[in-house]
Amino acid sequence: MTNWTGALDTSGVLAVGPASVRPVEADRWVTLGDGRRLVYNVYGDPDGSPVLFLHGFPGSRLEAGLTNGVAYRLGLRVVAPDRPGLGRSDPLPGRRLADWADDVRQLADLLGWQRFPVLGVSGGAPFALACAAHLEARLTRVAVVAGMAPPDNPEGNRGMRWFGRLELFLARHWPAAARPLFRWAVAATLGHPRGIAEWATGRLPVADQVVLHRPEIAFLYLKSVRESVRQGLDGALEELGLLAHPWGFRLDGIATPIRLWHGEADITVPVSKGRYLASRLPQCRATYYPEEGHFSLPINRAGAILADLAPRESAS
Repeated sequence: MTNWTGALDTSGVLAVGPASVRPVEADRWVTLGDGRRLVYNVYGDPDGSPVLFLHGFPGSRLEAGLTNGVAYRLGLRVVAPDRPGLGRSDPLPGRRLADWADDVRQLADLLGWQRFPVLGVSGGAPFALACAAHLEARLTRVAVVAGMAPPDNPEGNRGMRWFGRLELFLARHWPAAARPLFRWAVAATLGHPRGIAEWATGRLPVADQVVLHRPEIAFLYLKSVRESVRQGLDGALEELGLLAHPWGFRLDGIATPIRLWHGEADITVPVSKGRYLASRLPQCRATYYPEEGHFSLPINRAGAILADLAPRESAS
């Protein structure tokens, strides 16, 4: 049995209702070899085929609620962990991207997964690619959705909204200044969500404005951001630093099959970053949607993205 109550409209777009984003298993955890707890939620079909969901930045395991209805229809069990220091997962001071791959290996072992796909959204994409670089034998494929590119890509952060560019610049070159800016952004968002949403969405492409003006979606993103800083700002700021510095592995050395999805109207993580990733990843197949933005893409195209991760006999 499952508490899924969402639905799909006739186009296959996820129709998110207030109850449809609730996890079928909430606040589960595993204890890793060093004693840390890694906390996760489960969405979709609790008895389905596994998919590992890696949330964006700033974000938490709650973000995966947007996959719930489609995952259930496809028979997928979506496991969404909080990364160290975010949400309810214990911190790992001084962590590197490669450390996340080891956390995922231990999580998969403890869940009894032999081989499985990974889905990384936005700021979760570098962590998904770290898994691809270090866990090739365990992964069936990796989906990169509106994903960040390494900071040394030729375009740099050109085309991003000014706040994102500034955060990444400070995180790399002046970390002490990144903290008060990030604290202000989180406090403003959580303290005045409606005003901030109106201010922010007015500068986004139409597709993003449409989805973020759906109250249930805006509420879920807001709740995910609030959960991400449950333990304070340190975990999020450490992760911002990881995204802003070189990742520590070569994209052209990744042999894992990659499926890349990006909206050409995205100004949060511009499509140039997706095109760069696609050009550097040897086993990458990319799909670009001219009308989709950053927030609309994983919602409006959830059916195609998750179907591609389903076992081949199920992805019909």
